[in-house]
Amino acid sequence: MYNHVHRWRSSITDSLLNLFQHRFELQFKTYQSKGLSTRHFQDCQEIVPRH
Repeated sequence: MYNHVHRWRSSITDSLLNLFQHRFELQFKTYQSKGLSTRHFQDCQEIVPRH
C-alpha cells in the first residue's frame, strides 16, 4: 500500500517538475530571442526544489 502511494506521489512530483522545466525552457528561449541576460533565468531555476 505504502509503495503504491509513494509511486503515485512521485509520479505527480515528476510531472510537476517536468511542467516547470518546460515553462523555464520556454522563458529561456524568449529571453534569448530578446537578447536579455540569462541571470533572471538562473534565479528562476534556483526556486525549483532539487530532488
